[in-house]
Amino acid sequence: MRIIKWFSIFYFTLLGIKVGAQDQRLIDSLYTLVSKTQSDSLKVDILNQIASHYIFTKPSDCHTPAFKALALARSKHYTVGELNALLRIGVMHYKLSNFDVSNCYLDTGLFKSIQLKDSTFIVKFQHNKAINFTFMGRYMDALDLHYKNLSFYNATRDTGSICRALLDIANVYYYLSDYQKAYESAMEVYQTVSKKDDQTILANALHSLGVFTKELNRPEEALLYYKKSLALNRQLGNKYGICTDLINIANIYFDKKEYSECLPIWDTVINISSEINAKQLMAIAYVNRGNTYSALEQHYKAIDSKLKAYKLFGEMKSIKEQVDCALNLGSTYIDVNNLTEAIKYYREAFYLKDTLFNSEMTENIAQMRTRFETEKKEQENIRLQQENELQALKLIAGKNRTWNILLAFALVVVALAIWFMRYKMMKRAEMERQLHAANQQRFMEVIAAEEKERIRIARELHDGLGQILSTARINMASLEETVVPEDAYLLQNSLSLIDQSVAEVRSVSHNLMPVSLMRYGLKSAIEEIARKINDSGKIKVKINLLNLDDRLPESIEVAVYRLIQEIINNILKHSEASFIGIETLSKDHNHMILHIENDGKRMDVVMLNESKGIGWKNIQTRVALLNGELSVIERHGSGAIIQIKFPI
Repeated sequence: MRIIKWFSIFYFTLLGIKVGAQDQRLIDSLYTLVSKTQSDSLKVDILNQIASHYIFTKPSDCHTPAFKALALARSKHYTVGELNALLRIGVMHYKLSNFDVSNCYLDTGLFKSIQLKDSTFIVKFQHNKAINFTFMGRYMDALDLHYKNLSFYNATRDTGSICRALLDIANVYYYLSDYQKAYESAMEVYQTVSKKDDQTILANALHSLGVFTKELNRPEEALLYYKKSLALNRQLGNKYGICTDLINIANIYFDKKEYSECLPIWDTVINISSEINAKQLMAIAYVNRGNTYSALEQHYKAIDSKLKAYKLFGEMKSIKEQVDCALNLGSTYIDVNNLTEAIKYYREAFYLKDTLFNSEMTENIAQMRTRFETEKKEQENIRLQQENELQALKLIAGKNRTWNILLAFALVVVALAIWFMRYKMMKRAEMERQLHAANQQRFMEVIAAEEKERIRIARELHDGLGQILSTARINMASLEETVVPEDAYLLQNSLSLIDQSVAEVRSVSHNLMPVSLMRYGLKSAIEEIARKINDSGKIKVKINLLNLDDRLPESIEVAVYRLIQEIINNILKHSEASFIGIETLSKDHNHMILHIENDGKRMDVVMLNESKGIGWKNIQTRVALLNGELSVIERHGSGAIIQIKFPI
């Protein structure tokens, strides 16, 4: 099994922020200078400088100095300091992946910059908003802002900024999968900087051209660009860029199956990334080195590399990468017939996926709460400012106040209060809607991942363990003519146990993902369920399937199959029924109607709707995810009728 880790190729430069290594002594001396200086504007500038040091090393520590700078700048009406603080807070939240919160602060700074007609700050805020939009998937909004900045740079004839804007535009086209436009934009940069002496931008352009030409199925051309970029990065001493180029070069050799070329490159990346303590790069190199050993069928060396990568991803708390690495390890252990370790890492992958789901959900909720609180504070500041202005008018008026002014003041306060309450209610409703949508989307992703894992594990059991047992059966059977009579019963007993194991593996594989569903569709899978239950002789299942001769989309078939399984299991466990009828299952104007009844115990519909049982909750959740309608009706005499209608 091969897993190629694609490493990000773009160097996002956030304008207006100087990036450097964190020096604690420098930061301490800057804090000392803040406490000693008498100039408020200088204090703001120093606090912004401290925030800059933290943004790209430990973004969460940027919060305190940046907000102190913002508060002081606003109180002293120091506009430049306020805009710099807003820019740093926006970038901090971008680095923490709080894109919505980041945009709130960037919008505030952009609005103020436009009011002041400060073009320098306008392009800075627009640039950072465009980067946010790119990572949020709002690619057209990102392109709009990048092209606005490009027009400004063309007017000022700032070649360096023009090239950086073109590379940003190429990056967005890459995410849009328009590789030809991305290539053309990067080539324009290459042709421009080739005439200038800017080696850093030239290296970035060459690296980008390598990526785009590879996506355009021109690997030899891509290899040439990567090697040119590598030579420049070596001249510049850019070890991070060197590792990135080497990773992409090795991936091309891997695709060409030139594995002997890959191994020394992975070793070089591991050594360089160790020097600069770039654990992410090191882990990627270890995974890919393991994949190369797997391709060479040197499985134990592959396991050693992948275990190192797994450990590094764990240290970095990169759960998504840990999941991929655990699945990769499980597959490699199957290659060496070590089923115990294979099962161990498959189980680790399942546990990590559950952890990832919970942590992402918590993070999303926290992000929404932060956004709500931030906007609430901004509105509160606006309200307080308006009240202060009204109070100032009141003092100026003095004795000349009239009942009309009092009435107007009261109306303004009431209007503000009503508006603010409505605003809070709208925001709370919007947050709840987004949270519900996020919960539903996450659950759908979990269901999809679960089905994918079922299919993969079923295939691994059938093709891996099943073949091993079948081979063992053949080898044992070949001993029948040579075994001594006294041991014949042991041989027969062993053969019988192997046959039982093969049957059990097939049964488990089939339960994970029925062959009839994958090959022949929903109708055959339902008929198979009915046949198996009828063969038991304990309960009678009658089916009447209409308009299901044509295949439905795979996702719909799997969802309906699991839903029917859940309902039948619930009936078998709790109803004591002797009859189950799947009487109608039809398509009607792009809707599917599912009608299931049984003659078991009478069901209290009210209690059922309030039930907290896992099985019934699973049924309700699956129906909700299909945007369906679920109704339960008491059947005449005994049992119940379950009817589900949902769009397809």
